[in-house]
Formats: sequence, C-alpha cells, structure tokens
Amino acid sequence: MKAALMGAALWLLSHAAFALSTDRDQPIELEADRAELDNATGVSTYTGNVVVTQGTMRLEADKLILQTVDGDIESMEATGQPAYFRQRPDGEDQDVEGGGRRIDYRSSDAKVVLTGEAWVNQGKDELRGARIEYDIDADRVLASREQEGEQRVRIIIQPRKSEDKND
Repeated sequence: MKAALMGAALWLLSHAAFALSTDRDQPIELEADRAELDNATGVSTYTGNVVVTQGTMRLEADKLILQTVDGDIESMEATGQPAYFRQRPDGEDQDVEGGGRRIDYRSSDAKVVLTGEAWVNQGKDELRGARIEYDIDADRVLASREQEGEQRVRIIIQPRKSEDKND
C-alpha cells in the first residue's frame, strides 16, 4: 500500500516535469500588469495577474520573480492566492494541474517546491499537503506538513479501468 501511494505521488508530479516534448519548442508568452527587468542582476519581476504560457504549459500567479544566468532560468518564485500551473504530459490525455501559495523552482538542484495548501491533480487523482517537493533528477516526491496544525498529506487514487491495467 505504501509503495502504491508513493508511486501515485511520484506519477502525479513526475508528469508535470515531463510535459509534452513539443512545449519546449514553443514560444514563451508572458503577460502581467507590471514588469521590471534588471539586466545587470538577471532578475525579472512580474506583478499583477501574471500569466505565462508555453505550448500546453500555463502558469498563473500574482507575482513571479525569475533569476537568469546567461539567458537560462536559474530560479523561479511564483506566489499567489493560489499560484497555479497546468501542463499536458507526453502520452497523456489529461493535464496535470497544481498550485499553492508559492511555487519555487531551482535549476541548480532540479527541485520544484509547492507550499501553502499545495496540491497536484491529474483527472480525479490528487495529492495534497502543506508542502510538496519534487526532486526532478531523483524522481522523488516528499509531501508533508511543516508544522503541527497544518493539513496532513492526502492522496486519492481512483481505480484504473481494466484496459489501463494491461498497459
């Protein structure tokens, strides 16, 4: 049972990191009420109804801070009530959606961290917790509550159809 629950959690989050391969070839579109770009530091701050799209990927936030080095994104911090993402994984017919009050990404350690009533869904399967951390390189998920009184980790896995079991 533990292996099945962890496998489902890994499956939900790993699909978010392995989006449609064609997404990477699409232009990135960014909209916000305000944008501040500092070429000297490589920090870009976008505020107010921030929407980022690239292919099937969509990120919505109240504020987005990007740190770039030599044109590559080194870190990203999206905050909102909630910050939200949606993306279609390769070979899937349903999007992965998730969110929390904050979504952090660091390329240096290849981690995505959702905090503040964090959640990830695909179809009716869901993973919820105060903090959800996905280590992309290790393909490992850690979902937890950070302190007593916060919501406990909750995973709901729907039964698979018989033809899904044979795949």
